[in-house]
Amino acid sequence: MSKDFKNRLFVCSITDFLMSCFFPNVQALFASDNAGESLLKSIFQCLLYPFLVPFLRNKVRKEKEIEGNVCQDVALGLLCPCCVVIQLKTEFE
Repeated sequence: MSKDFKNRLFVCSITDFLMSCFFPNVQALFASDNAGESLLKSIFQCLLYPFLVPFLRNKVRKEKEIEGNVCQDVALGLLCPCCVVIQLKTEFE
């Protein structure tokens, strides 16, 4: 049985949207922390934003057995990292 993310990609609260617009790297840090990453990995996620977003999405997708593939993770993570970070952050709330 395939599962989907709890929230669709372009659905978020106004606070998450504003946070991702003005402080996307901090939002990536929160998403990484919510996903159970170590403090060091979360800091790297923050500093190297948006380049590590696809890796985090892939990890979460595999961990939660969510339908998708690596190509999707890379494309979405690099083309719309703000939306992906919000989706990942809310997946664990």
